[in-house]
Formats: sequence, C-alpha cells, structure tokens
Amino acid sequence: MILQALYELALRERLLDDPDFEVHRIDVRITLSADGRPTAVSLLSEGKTVTTTTIPRLPLGRSGQSVKPGFFFDNAGYVLGLGPLPFQRSGAFIVLVEEVARTTNDAGARAVLAFLQSDPKCTVKSMFPDIVDWTPGLWVGFFFEGTFVHERPAVREAWQQRRLMPRDGPTTLCLVTGAQTQATRLHPFVRMPGTKGAALVSFNADSFESFDRTQGDNAPVCRAVSEGYVAALHWLLARRPDGRHRWGIHAGADVLLVWPKDAEDADSAQALLDVLDGKLAPATLDVRRPGTVYVALLGTNRTRIVVRAWLETSFGEVVDTILRYMKALGLDQGRTVPTPRELERAIGGGLPLSSALFSALVLAPLGLSAVPASLLLPALGRFIRGRDGARAATLQLAVIGILLHQRGIDIPMALDDTDTRLPYVCGRLFALMESLQYRAHGVRVNASLRETSFAGAMQYPMATFPRVLRLSAAHGHKALMRTGSTWHERQKDALFALLDGRPFPVQFSLEEQGVFALGYHHQREALFARSRTTNPKTDQSEA
Repeated sequence: MILQALYELALRERLLDDPDFEVHRIDVRITLSADGRPTAVSLLSEGKTVTTTTIPRLPLGRSGQSVKPGFFFDNAGYVLGLGPLPFQRSGAFIVLVEEVARTTNDAGARAVLAFLQSDPKCTVKSMFPDIVDWTPGLWVGFFFEGTFVHERPAVREAWQQRRLMPRDGPTTLCLVTGAQTQATRLHPFVRMPGTKGAALVSFNADSFESFDRTQGDNAPVCRAVSEGYVAALHWLLARRPDGRHRWGIHAGADVLLVWPKDAEDADSAQALLDVLDGKLAPATLDVRRPGTVYVALLGTNRTRIVVRAWLETSFGEVVDTILRYMKALGLDQGRTVPTPRELERAIGGGLPLSSALFSALVLAPLGLSAVPASLLLPALGRFIRGRDGARAATLQLAVIGILLHQRGIDIPMALDDTDTRLPYVCGRLFALMESLQYRAHGVRVNASLRETSFAGAMQYPMATFPRVLRLSAAHGHKALMRTGSTWHERQKDALFALLDGRPFPVQFSLEEQGVFALGYHHQREALFARSRTTNPKTDQSEA
C-alpha cells in the first residue's frame, strides 16, 4: 500500500518530528523594524537556487477561489494583495496576524501587523524597486531581530494551539495506523512537477463517495498520515544539484520514484535509478543483494495524482527482471538500458508517443508492462528507411525482437544457419545480395539494394525478389571478374537449399516482416565480422 510505505518513510527520515510545521521554499525575506518599516528585502531563491525554511503548515484546499491564509508566511497574493482576489486574501491574512498580535503581544507579530496596515505593496515596490520582480506566486516570509517571525516562540505556540482545536464529527479507524481518530477530510496537495499542486487522495464529487460519507471519510486516515505521506513525497521529489529528483527520474510528463525500505540500502536504490536512467549498465548491479525496494510511477490529471504503477519487491527480483528485459531485447547486459526517450526517438522518428505508450516503455524494464504491440509497425517503418544511425537501428531491431518474443515467436540472438523459416532465410538472402552489390561495384554505389528494394522485399517478396535476383546474378559476374571470389555465390546457393523449393509468398505478415528484418540484420552482422578477418582479394581458399 503506497500510503503506508510513504508514511513509514516519513517516520524513518524524521519528517514528522514537528507535525505542525513543514519545510517549504522561501523566495523573498522582508526584514522589519519594530515599527513595521521594511529595512531590507532579500531575494533568497531564484532559478535553480532554492532556499527552504520551516514554516507553519499551509492550509489545505486553497485551489480555485478559496481564501485560506497562511500563518505569518504565504505567497505575495496573500501577503501583498497581488493577483486574483487581492482584498479578500490580503484581508484574511491581516485578520489572522491581528489576532495573534493581540493575544500574544509579541513584538515580531506587532511589527508584521504594522507593516500590513501601511499599504505594504506600495511600500516594498517604492523602497526596493530593483531587487524583486513581484509576482503573486513568490513565497514571502518576515524577518525580525535575527529570526523569522513565524519561528518566534510566542508565534509558534499560538500556531500549535490553533492546530489543537478539534474538528466536530465522529471518530473512525485510520486505515494506515489502526488508531481511533478523526479522519482527514481534505488531504494536502503535493507539489508535483509541472503543477501548482495535486491530490493523491481526493473525493470531490458525489460519484466518488459512498455510504453517505463525504470527502476524506471515504478513505479515513489520520492527520499524521495525510501530512506524513505528503512530506515523504516532497522529500522524494526534492531536486538534487544535477537536476534529478532525490529518489526519482523524469518519465515524460510523469515521475518514476524508486526508494529503499531500509536506509542502509540507499546506495543500491540509487544505482538502480542510474540503471533505469540509462547512466549505468545493469551488469553492475548485484542480483543477490537483499532488501526491499518500492517503485511508483506517478502522473497528474489536472489536480489529481495518478498512480500508474506501484511495486514492492526485492532488489534481487527487480535486477533479475531488468536483466531478462535486456536479454529479450537482444542487448548485452554490459551496455546501458535504452531509456524511453531513446526508444521514442528511434521508433517515432521525432514524433512523441502517446502518454500510455510512453508509460509502458518506462515500466517494461521493471516487468510492470509489456512493450506495446502497436510499436511493431513504426519500428519496422523506421528500420526500412534506415537513416537514423547505427544506435537507432539497434534499438529498432531490439523492439522488433522483443515484440516478436512477446507474441511467442522464437528469435535467435545471432545468425542461425539452421533456421529454415521462410522470412528469416529471405532476410538473410537479401543481406547477402546487398553485400554482393558492393563487392561488385566497390564503395561507389549510386543506389543500393537497401534503398531501392528493401521495403518491397520485406513486404511483397513475390513481386520484388525475382528482379533483385536478376540484378544479383549480374553483380555476381562482375564481382568474380573484379575479385576472383565465388564465396557470395556459394552462400546464395546454401540459402536456396534452405528454401527447399518453396516459392516466395505474395506478402509477409507484420510478424513475418519482423523476422525478415532480424534475418537481414543477423546476416549483415556476420558479413561485417567476416570482413574484419578476411580479404577476398587475396584469400585463394574462396576462389
């Protein structure tokens, strides 16, 4: 259960030691004198430079037209009255500050109140015009006598007392802790990448509710759990200096999170993330490593978090799954796992895949999804055109191979001289005739057989192969005169023997086209390997 795993993480990392406060970004610090006059304005966060501070937890459900002020800390929309609903939001913020200043008589609270009552927007803009480009989304905190006002003891105590005020209603059993408690009605928003906030648990329509329960009562968890799992997600999503999340990688518009159950397995989990991110070969991982790992693929749908996949397994099992995936792709375990972006570029040719297809490519190495069968056609199409480079061609063939494997079609990993399947032999035969063309003309070939006839031979062999065979006979004669070698002709005879008199079919099916492409590739690889060790001009054993 993802909520339980996240709550355990929050407890392990001591993210709930002070449940009334949370770590939050701060953009602007306004330093105040005792009479509320701003003496300095400092820009603390800009671009990738982010400064955080511990603040009173922001209220829930602030989307849309709602007016819910923070406690001595908020965005410029509430603090200065910028953006939509300026009077309502700044007015609600002042009322809260005024109440605390009156009940505590704290000097810092009184200074903030005096500042807010003196037209703060005009004050800071006129006194500090070149320091901050004021926008409603800037997070603003007040500084007084060397500390933030929301961190002063009297203000903290006032906030904690306010949080202790009970909510009316019956108690229920928390689904995570098992304790008898009041359920959280509105769960906190998670600051997911690309959103202003999204809810993991939300019941905002009658169709989502049942048994006369409303909002969070439909999935009752206590306040500690709701705030704990959100704190854990923020901790997992925190940015590292290299731009990656602390325990996650970008997966298109989604985020793939991977974290260990136990802190001592942190290095293994980071290595696993590096493998999934294409930065480390899977062969470097230890399949015997003990421990448990959690995997979650999270996306967003407007203001909701979508859990596209959830996995709790052992390190050994997930590493073994990745190695099996590499084997099914026909790729060596010593190379890196192809990332979804690489596969997208190789197969789509620059056109983005749908989010469903992309998610499937993200989850395929983990065994949580099969490679989508709909990718077979574009993979074959890109391979036919053959203008994407060697790496792209390898990935195209890898996708073709694993899709055929998923359909129960056995594919050899390298050239198989005993494979008599018609499309496989035809693919080999075409590769041999293409090589013979280059042997006849050298490197100066105006239009190769691959450019003129590969697509036709793979799709409509009966219409294409007779013409290619006639050309190949002429190439064979010219190659004999040029090099004195008959090796290619003897290989052609061997392949015709494997055909055993079977006629070329009118058309190959999509799966048969995949087998043809792999037969062609395997024969080409064997020819390249031979060319590195043999020179037909001087090898008299071939003549």
